[in-house]
Amino acid sequence: MRSPVRGVYRQANNKYRVSIGFKGKRYYIGIYENYDEAVAARLEAEETVYAGFLREYHQWKEHADHDPGWGEEHPLIFDVEKINGVLTVVKEQEH
Repeated sequence: MRSPVRGVYRQANNKYRVSIGFKGKRYYIGIYENYDEAVAARLEAEETVYAGFLREYHQWKEHADHDPGWGEEHPLIFDVEKINGVLTVVKEQEH
């Protein structure tokens, strides 16, 4: 059963499964005993993934707008991996 919060699903055992999607992949966040914990986990994942991407993009774009050659030589690479059970942002280039 789906909750009003995207990526938070109530299971038959009344626990909540949380996931988030990014770049065509779905990342499992965890199973939570109550709805509030599940929503908090989803919001934390959104901050890591979506807000993190937007911050990186805006920094990259500002640099690329000032130096188009740099932008062509340094494409924005932003990905997400689950490492040791934690969503982690993977960036392959420095600004």
